[in-house]
Amino acid sequence: MNVRMIGIIYSISRMYRKRHIEFSGFQICGQSIAHQHFARYFSAWNTHSLWNSFDLQNARKYFRMTLAWTAYISYFIGRVYDDAINLVAPFAIIPSHPICFLGLGYDTNGTDNATNRFLDDFQSRIFLPYRKDFQPIVIPDVHNATDLTTDEGWGCAIRSTQMLVAQSISSIRLGRGFRLSSATHAQAGIVSDIVWRFADIPDGELSIHRIVRFGAERLDKVPGTWFGPSSSAVAIANLWSPSDRIGCIYIGDDFTVTRDIVDALDTHPDGIIMLIALRLGLDAINLSEYKNHLVRLFQNPLFQGMVGGDGMRAFYIPAVSESYLYYLDPHVVYPAITHTDNIQERTVWMRAPFRMRWERLDPQISLSFAISSRSEVDDLFAFMRTSILFNVVDTRPIEPVWVDDLSDDDDGQNAGNTSRTTYV
Repeated sequence: MNVRMIGIIYSISRMYRKRHIEFSGFQICGQSIAHQHFARYFSAWNTHSLWNSFDLQNARKYFRMTLAWTAYISYFIGRVYDDAINLVAPFAIIPSHPICFLGLGYDTNGTDNATNRFLDDFQSRIFLPYRKDFQPIVIPDVHNATDLTTDEGWGCAIRSTQMLVAQSISSIRLGRGFRLSSATHAQAGIVSDIVWRFADIPDGELSIHRIVRFGAERLDKVPGTWFGPSSSAVAIANLWSPSDRIGCIYIGDDFTVTRDIVDALDTHPDGIIMLIALRLGLDAINLSEYKNHLVRLFQNPLFQGMVGGDGMRAFYIPAVSESYLYYLDPHVVYPAITHTDNIQERTVWMRAPFRMRWERLDPQISLSFAISSRSEVDDLFAFMRTSILFNVVDTRPIEPVWVDDLSDDDDGQNAGNTSRTTYV
C-alpha cells in the first residue's frame, strides 16, 4: 500500500467520523480525528537532503530517519486499519466475545438485546470533547498575549481525563445504574452540575484554563502544548476543591498507602476518587504480562475507566474485550460551555464507542477508582494486592522514596525521540 492510497483511506475515515450529530438538549454525536500529523510527518522529509553526500554522519542521520519513518508508517497503517473497522463494521456485541464495561459484563447469544443495553449504558457516560470560542487562556508573566480560544489539536489528554473524573463523580453521586434514557429531572440536574465543574471559563474549578495554568506554573508546560495522562491527572487532583464532600487523590506509579486513603475518606464523607498513573513499558506494553491484569480492572465495580491512547491521540476508555479497547474520542470540536443556561444545550453524548486493538495501546496510562465507604476501601485494596499493576503498603515508608519528576519526556514531549508519546 503506497502513501497516496493511505492518504485516500485516511480522508474517507475522517468523513465517517463527522456523521450523526444532533443539536437538541442533550446531544448524541459522532467524532472526528486529528489529521495534522499526517501532513506534518511526511512533509518533514522535504527538509532533509541526505542523498548528496552519504558519509558516516549522514548515514547515522539516515538510519535514525529510517527508524522514524518506519514508526510513523506503522502507526498510520494501524490507525487507518482501526478507523476502517469503525467505518465498515458498526458496533455490535458478538457472541462469545463479551465486553467488560466498568464492572458490568455484556455478552450475547445472538438473539437478545445486549447491544442495545450496552449502548444505553454507553450513551450515559459524560462526553467532554474539544471546545472552541472560550475566553483566551491568559497566564500573567507566562503567556500574556495568547490567542488560545480552543484546545483543538493539543487538549485531548486533558479532555479524556476530565471525562474520567466526570464518570468517577457520576458513579458516586448517581450510581453505576444511572441511565440517561430514564433520568429523572433531579438526575439531569446532577449531570449538569457535574458538567459545569469542567466549564470552559477562567475560574471554572476544573476548566481547561486552570489546568493549563497549573501546567505552566508547576509542570513547565507552555500553554497550547500537549499534556499526557499523568500530568492531566496531577493537575486535576491539585485543583480539586478541598472543601468538596468528594475528595480526589493522585497516586504515582510508586506505591499506594492505605492509611492515606482511609484518612481522606474521613475528610470527604461522600467518597474518594483515586487517580493512578502507570507506565507499563518504554515503547510498548508487554501484553502477555499486563493484558489480563488490565482486563480485570474493567471487571471491578469500583473501577471508573482509563485514559490512554495510541501514541499520538488520547482517549477515555471505559470498556474492553479480548480484542479491543472501546473509547470515547474527544477529537471533535463543539462550542464552549461558558454559562449555566447553555449547559444542556451544549452537553454532547457519543452514540457508540470506537474500537482500538490492544496492540496499539501506548504504555502510559492513568486510571480511576471511586470509593464511598470503608468496606469499599477494604475491597479495593484486597483487589489491588492481587494485581501486578499496583504496589500497596499500609504505611508510608520511613526511608525517602524518590519519584521521577513529571518531565516532558514522561508525557512524551521529547520531539527527538522517535518512540515518544504525543497526545493531541
